[in-house]
Amino acid sequence: MKDLFYDLSQQTVYYRFMSDLKRIPRKQIQDFVYIDHRNDIAVVGTVPEADGEKIVAIGRYFLDPTTNLAEVAFVGNDINDLPCLTCVALPIVVHDAHPDVIVHALYRTSRPGGYGAVREVCDLFEKYRSGVQGSEVQGLRPI
Repeated sequence: MKDLFYDLSQQTVYYRFMSDLKRIPRKQIQDFVYIDHRNDIAVVGTVPEADGEKIVAIGRYFLDPTTNLAEVAFVGNDINDLPCLTCVALPIVVHDAHPDVIVHALYRTSRPGGYGAVREVCDLFEKYRSGVQGSEVQGLRPI
């Protein structure tokens, strides 16, 4: 796993780990090797494009051990995402989503799809998980 990390370019490291890591701690490697699907998971949907893959959907849940409850979020942008958006706790759409989808969202990103929208959502989740409270995390805009 270490060899894989050190073979990555700095840009790839930034995109994969969302920070400018220079080295990868042993604990983080263990977290990658051991995956507990009952408590915390993220799923990303992609489609092939000429220059790589495009992220078209991202879903994540985290089980709170104190309450034994999980919340699910889904990020979408088009009519085909409605079945998922209408059955999760936090339906999220990108800024340039189809108008018929926007009305079903609780959160709309400030950035369009393909231009940092998923990063915006990940940053919001990270603030929440790190304990930031109030308006810094709220971010839920009336749509």
